[in-house]
Amino acid sequence: MAISASYDRPTDQRRASSEPIGTAIHRRALSVLSSDSLWDRLAGDIGPILCHFALSVVEKTKGQDRVWFMARDGYIPMRLYDLLAAPTSPKSGYLHVSRKSLMSASSRSYGMREAYLAQWNGGDDRLGTLLTPLSSPASELEELVRHHGFSSLAENVDYRTDPRFHALVADSWVRARMESLNKRAVAGLHEYLEKSGFLADANVAVVDVGWAGQIQEALELSLGQVRRKPKIKGLYLALRELGGQRRAAGLDMEGLLSDCGSQRWRAEAVLSAVDIFEDTCRAHHGTVTGYHDGEPLLASDTPSRRSELADEPRLAKLHDAILRYATAFATAVREMGAKADDIRDVAESAALTLVRFPDAELYGFFGTIGHSLDFGVDVALPTESRASRLNPLAAIKGMRRARWKEGYVTGSVFRLPLQAALTVARLRRRGWVRGGSFVPVGKRRGPLENFVIALIHRLAWR
Repeated sequence: MAISASYDRPTDQRRASSEPIGTAIHRRALSVLSSDSLWDRLAGDIGPILCHFALSVVEKTKGQDRVWFMARDGYIPMRLYDLLAAPTSPKSGYLHVSRKSLMSASSRSYGMREAYLAQWNGGDDRLGTLLTPLSSPASELEELVRHHGFSSLAENVDYRTDPRFHALVADSWVRARMESLNKRAVAGLHEYLEKSGFLADANVAVVDVGWAGQIQEALELSLGQVRRKPKIKGLYLALRELGGQRRAAGLDMEGLLSDCGSQRWRAEAVLSAVDIFEDTCRAHHGTVTGYHDGEPLLASDTPSRRSELADEPRLAKLHDAILRYATAFATAVREMGAKADDIRDVAESAALTLVRFPDAELYGFFGTIGHSLDFGVDVALPTESRASRLNPLAAIKGMRRARWKEGYVTGSVFRLPLQAALTVARLRRRGWVRGGSFVPVGKRRGPLENFVIALIHRLAWR
């Protein structure tokens, strides 16, 4: 049952506490968590970020006919939205779509867009990766690439400039293959969208954690030939530059915590460790691979799905802790009449602390969660190692290669100074900018660590 938020602020509640309303709400929500539980400690770090996101969605979707939470990453945000929604808020729905399920429906032919998306999601420039949108057996693709002068599907290719690849794209077999895939995919997708009720409304919001609006773009391209369709507004936890480019091209989308159009140095930290939020928010079912008879088809016995299933018990406990935090958060929001802006300092402080100052426990949890892009390559990506414990020079050298640098250095006894140095270096590169007040977040950090983070805030204000 949804807990409705009152948007009339009771002044007596505000006078009752000398601390900022966002801090008071966070403390109330944090009080239901135990410092003895790993899941509760993690929820205390992540909860403020996701609850601010959900409350922002409530405020941004006034006047919409419905709010659709899409992709697996929309699962937990939908649960939080339902807790925070007011009686007049639009109803929520879960839209079973994915990059994989929309690829063929959004592509009438194979070209540079399809090659780019395959490379972006697959992570490399091998021909086998670039040609995943064709969904063809390896034997057929091997014959195709050799016909156009390539050695094998394992060959690395610059798809933008290689004339052989351009000739391959123009091949009549490739065109016919994509037309056939597109026709079947569009029919299946439209049947699902009709059955789900998505096409019945005039104005809808689609919600996902982020990061570039790829699914929204593919969905809108897939609906290009449909006459009766809703106007779509995309809302994301964070939106990176590629999402800004899609917005400039005409798509309606916005990052609610971090947006490339108005960057905030604390909030943009989430883009340095996106796996945390994708894994935390994902639904318990496999990714959507397509549609049949108006129903979504879900991945089951694949390498990445088997890896995910091993992690589900841990993620279910984390979900339970986040929902307990969110329930207390929603109650406090209703009683104090809070707005998303009241929570922003807490959410941004949480993002900075979570991503820029993780400890070994947090990094150990997320570093062992199997994470897959699940786009053609379908493999469980390897996790990163940790820095040398007592050798700071080796830690610095390894840090340069790490994807999540602040997480990597949690193996070192010099973790805190290295993380602080990284944060200051990022600030110096982008320019000192006021970020707001620091609010200590979670149950895992001591006075020294909070003092260091608060000092960096003061430096950023100058």
